[in-house]
Amino acid sequence: MHVFCQLSSDRSSQMLAAMKPGSVVVDLAAENGGNCVATVPGQLIEHKGVTVIGLSKLDLVFRTV
Repeated sequence: MHVFCQLSSDRSSQMLAAMKPGSVVVDLAAENGGNCVATVPGQLIEHKGVTVIGLSKLDLVFRTV
């Protein structure tokens, strides 16, 4: 499990590049711009085989119901 916690963009990029294909990043700060350099607020994207979830907390709740 990787945790992004307000990392510099360089460090965030390095961590993302080190993740194996199929890994998932859930950026809980996406509503405020996010903590992962690949986060796109309001979207679920794939970045070099890594799924990056930038959905708001409310979107996450409704999509799991």
